[in-house]
Amino acid sequence: MSQPMKLSHFLPSFFTRKLFIKNLLLLLLPLLIPLAILGSMSILITQNYVKEDINNNNLKLIQQVIDNIELTFSDLDSLSLIFKEYPDVITRLKPILNNPTVSLDDLAALNLIKSYLGASANAKSYIHSIYVYYNNGADQYLSSNDGIVTFANSLDTEWYGHFLKADNQTNIWTEPRVIKKYEFEEKGTPVITMYKKLFPIDGVLVLNIRSDAIQKVLSNAAAMPGQYNIIFDEHNHPLLSDGLAALSDIRFEELLSSQHNFFTWKSGGKDYMVTKQVSKRLDWTVLSIVPQESIYKIPFQLSTLSLSLCAVSFILGLILTFFFTVRNYNHIFSIVSILDSAEKGNPLPSLPNRINDEYGYIIHNILKTFIEQSYLKFQLSERKYKQKTLELLALQSQINPHLLYNTLNAIYWEVMKFTGKPNQANYMIEHLTDILQYSLSDPEQNVILAKEVKYTESYIQIQKFRYQDKFDVRWEYDEEVLALPVTKLIFQPLIENCIYHGINEKEGKSGIKIKIARTGSLLNITVIDNGVGITPDKLLQIRDKLQKDGEYTDHIGLYNTNKRLKLNYGDTYGLNIRSKRSLGTIVYITIPI
Repeated sequence: MSQPMKLSHFLPSFFTRKLFIKNLLLLLLPLLIPLAILGSMSILITQNYVKEDINNNNLKLIQQVIDNIELTFSDLDSLSLIFKEYPDVITRLKPILNNPTVSLDDLAALNLIKSYLGASANAKSYIHSIYVYYNNGADQYLSSNDGIVTFANSLDTEWYGHFLKADNQTNIWTEPRVIKKYEFEEKGTPVITMYKKLFPIDGVLVLNIRSDAIQKVLSNAAAMPGQYNIIFDEHNHPLLSDGLAALSDIRFEELLSSQHNFFTWKSGGKDYMVTKQVSKRLDWTVLSIVPQESIYKIPFQLSTLSLSLCAVSFILGLILTFFFTVRNYNHIFSIVSILDSAEKGNPLPSLPNRINDEYGYIIHNILKTFIEQSYLKFQLSERKYKQKTLELLALQSQINPHLLYNTLNAIYWEVMKFTGKPNQANYMIEHLTDILQYSLSDPEQNVILAKEVKYTESYIQIQKFRYQDKFDVRWEYDEEVLALPVTKLIFQPLIENCIYHGINEKEGKSGIKIKIARTGSLLNITVIDNGVGITPDKLLQIRDKLQKDGEYTDHIGLYNTNKRLKLNYGDTYGLNIRSKRSLGTIVYITIPI
């Protein structure tokens, strides 16, 4: 058959376009429609819910920030409670602050008060220091770090000036400060100082919290790229921020005055999502500011990915469409050529080696049909011959068992005529008849173990009659295993092998033991004799033949049983033989239940 020509040489332009468009739609529509729907739905769902999710997450994060900060400043409440509930503390501390010198009695009281302050300051790393001040003539205050300190000798006196300037109506307020421990220190330690007035005496309790501790809480709360968290005090002055310089173009007073907790804000040509939360205890405000470009980063990536996939899919679809169009036409051309050759009686091409698609299937069947028609008469005659052969074999298989049974029955009654009563020959014939009937009826059907044992006993009786009780057979098994299914005629070939090749060649009386036991899902059968055993070389030959598939003239029953076990249960099962010369032979069988 000549090779198909190119598509452009054969197909009319209309047919070419129609076939190309059809294949394009069949390939692209199932691919692009789900992809477009999935991309659109993903973008819409993300855009609709991203704001709400971010709002909820930010509110939770900001609330955690507020809770952590309030917990940090809760030490001020516990300290002020000591001075409020224990007037003796105030009574002892105020004279000490008024007196430039400290007596031994005052020193003991001072150490006790200082231990109250040190317990909080030293136990918590985020506390820089704690001051206690009462109005006194010596200009002194109590510090958790340095004890009694005079303003003249202290580098940190800024807090005192703020205390004096405070409104009389204000009891608690905060401010950011920097504390220097040494004069040569350049930067110092940034702190957030909280003041709480002590009543009824004119005094103040000052708690200095390290700014980096609160700054760490703010930074951990920034869950999105470009997110900024800022804390404002009760006067809307920024206390701390993790990115205040980057937001210099935003007017925070407008954000703080908004009545909404979550809103969009535009500043400097950028859009921001703002979340606001107020601490009722500290009267602080926490702002979370996130650029919208960070929020919509995932939807934008989804849009870009969807469009890219659609473009790649469309290009691949065009390539595949052209390929399939050319291939389909070539197949059609081949089918037409084969039909034309068959009609004209020309030689046909050989059958394809492989069927890859529906066109290959059609070509294969066309050629197959033609070949079948060419040799139809020969196939019909051969079929008739095989049919007659099968009929003869079936008839023969029906006649042989009946003929054998009838012959044995006739022999049985002939023997009875000589003795007038059943004798040893009659018993042997009865046992032989039972064995033949058992072995020839449904040879492929499994039987229960009890039935296999029963007919094996018939075989043993025949052999005992023949060998004049030269051996004994002992069975060992539990009654529960007798109901398990097994392949027919497992024991008979093995016992025959024990008698002919082991016991028959040994002087004196011998024994055969058959052990049957269940282990989980396996049935273990062991046949043991104390005959003459097998030489090592012979044992190796037997084991080698058991592993191979062939026909053998010796130990036929042994090899046949091994083959039937493998066919019935699988290649991993079969016979396993161990033997020693002059001691005996053991045959192991393990089969699944």
